[in-house]
Amino acid sequence: MFGLLLTTVGTFFLEIGSSIGKYEVSHRREDIYTMAFLNHFGGFLLFILLVLWQGDFRFSIYSLPFWLLQMGSEALHIWLAGKATIKSDRSTWGFLRMGTVPILLICDALLGYDIQPLQYVGILFIIMTLFLLYKQHGFTRKGVGWVIAATINAALAITLYKHAITYYNSVAAHQLVSGIFVMAFVTWLCKHHRHHHPLRLYKEKLFVTQSLSFAFGGILDSFAYTLAPASIIVTGKRCASALFTILAGNFYFHEERLAVKLFAFVILCIGMVFLAFQT
Repeated sequence: MFGLLLTTVGTFFLEIGSSIGKYEVSHRREDIYTMAFLNHFGGFLLFILLVLWQGDFRFSIYSLPFWLLQMGSEALHIWLAGKATIKSDRSTWGFLRMGTVPILLICDALLGYDIQPLQYVGILFIIMTLFLLYKQHGFTRKGVGWVIAATINAALAITLYKHAITYYNSVAAHQLVSGIFVMAFVTWLCKHHRHHHPLRLYKEKLFVTQSLSFAFGGILDSFAYTLAPASIIVTGKRCASALFTILAGNFYFHEERLAVKLFAFVILCIGMVFLAFQT
């Protein structure tokens, strides 16, 4: 249960960062590459401090095959998620990403986790929610392809991450080493496409807020995966994301059909209860 609480709070801060990024990109004050830099830089610094504070740096050489695969998936995800965030509505992004959960459930079963029957019932409620939204036009088709691609790719990255921190590496060490790769990658993207260093944006409070929100949310979410199977944590994260994206989409981006989306969220909560009882 604590893992679900941790990822819910983390998702709240991640949504703040994402909404700021989407708004700023739409007003051409940043692009998807500078958004990726801002979303990762703060977390990278916090994980450096965390490793220094804990003194727990465990990164096994045997994890390298899984880490390399994860980094390839992470690089792809930076591009896919950036496109999906900008091109889709916030509520569409929040709801369709629930598709990650059935994929992760299969992966958890293959990795040896004991998935109980009630947890499959919870997944069924999630599928019912997506069907309801589709029939009631609860989300638009704008950017749907990008969201689906990001959803499928996220399942691979999460599975590799969960496997690495379960059998090989400490959370802080794994995220720090991964952060070095990600920061080098997004810095190159920024300089290649915009020919400037995104650190200049840290002169403005709004961009600092975007970066720190993503950093804090990312840290909470990372540790949540140590407390439960990946399919359960991602289900909690996606349910929380659905609510926060509904609210952000309605009040911040003026999206429509709030009543249908809130009713769909209630069904999601029922599914989440079935999952939580088994955590």
